[in-house]
Amino acid sequence: MKISSKLLNLIRQNKSFLIVGHINPEADSLGASLALALGIRKLGKKDVCVLSRDPVPDTLKFLPSSKIVRQNPPAREFDVVFLVDCNEIKRTGFEGF
Repeated sequence: MKISSKLLNLIRQNKSFLIVGHINPEADSLGASLALALGIRKLGKKDVCVLSRDPVPDTLKFLPSSKIVRQNPPAREFDVVFLVDCNEIKRTGFEGF
């Protein structure tokens, strides 16, 4: 799979990344969030956080790195925030974040 040069440059030029999926995550949202996190880490970035308002469903705990998903928003800022599988912040369940 070819990565967009704009996306690649965005990742290379920044240090910290927050990846947020939608409420009640299912396989496509969670899988895409974790794949993005793993891809960013493969590019040498260590500061990657995956956030979900709801816990990982038991049926999806087999996904690689599913244990890195956290439910509480970190009390800090990130250089880049990715919304995965949702078209507005409201869908994440973190409107006030």
